[in-house]
Parts: sequence; C-alpha cells; structure tokens
Amino acid sequence: MVYFFLYFAIKFEMMKRTSLICTFFILSFANSQAQYHLGFGVRFGKLNNGVTFKEFFQADQTIGMELQLNSSLIAATYGYSLKGFLLDQIGFRIPYIQLPLDFVFGGGLQFGYYPYNPPDNGYYKIESGEPVYYRKNVFTAGVAANIGLEYELRKTIPLTIGIDAIPAYDFLNPGPDWFDFGVNIRYVIR
Repeated sequence: MVYFFLYFAIKFEMMKRTSLICTFFILSFANSQAQYHLGFGVRFGKLNNGVTFKEFFQADQTIGMELQLNSSLIAATYGYSLKGFLLDQIGFRIPYIQLPLDFVFGGGLQFGYYPYNPPDNGYYKIESGEPVYYRKNVFTAGVAANIGLEYELRKTIPLTIGIDAIPAYDFLNPGPDWFDFGVNIRYVIR
C-alpha cells in the first residue's frame, strides 16, 4: 500500500514539472502585440471574394476590427455581402524555425443583398432537405465568427498572408450555406 501512494506521489511531481515546463515554453514563444496598425487587401474564398480592411485600435494592442466587402456566390446567385468583425490577434512563434504566426479569432455581423434575376430561381433556403426559393430581391442579416492564421512578411515587403474560416448564420432570410473559408493578402501600414 505504501508503494502505491509513493508511486502516485512521484507521478504527481513529474506532472507538475512537465506542466510548468510546458507553460514556460508556451509563454516564451508568445508575442502579445500586433506588429502593424492597419492593413487592406483582397480575400479569395469559397463563397465570397472581395476587399478586406483590418485596423487595430492601438498599434501596441491585439484587439481590432476587420471589414470585408465581398462579391458573393452563395446559393449560386451573385450578390454582395458586408461583414464586420471585432477581433483578437495573438502572436506566437513556432520553435526552431521561428515562423511568426498570429492566431486570429473574433465575431461580428454580416449583411447581404442577392438580386433576383429571372429566369434564374434566385436565392434560397433549405427546408426539410429541399431548396425553397425566395423569388425576389433578398436582404440578409446575421452573425458570423472568424477563426484564422496570419503570417506577416516583415523583412521583405509589408504584406500579410492569412487563411480564415467563417461560420455564419443569417437570422433575416437565411440561406443554404453556413460556412466559408478563404485566403487573404493585405498590405500593412505600421
């Protein structure tokens, strides 16, 4: 019985040391501030392609906003969408290769407009697995989240390259697609 308790006491001490080392490792590679003040560029996505603008409220902080104005191909209907996000951007470095990446996450609102152009069926929603067409000009409004990674080309040219995933849901005139992902390239101003 004594060996049993001694065994778990040693295991517990090893777990404490391991978690302390891991915490130190993570904190030593974390970077807690943004490296630029604003950026603007383009986004190429599965459903939405357009222009993107990102601004940090203060250059030495990680909190900022992003706006996207897109030409949208949701529901095989050409339309337009506007998305606004409140973001937090946390920098970290991958050890050994010192790759400076930023983890980006946040949430916000999205709005869309999808014109009805007969003879196309137009924008639609899914009910019971079947498309239900609105057959009119449609305005949409809803919520969206943004999760992504961003890499800044610091030493060569003032650009960032990022990937993002945007799950979304429209409360007003919901459509068939709830998820978009894409690549963005931004020119940055420090």
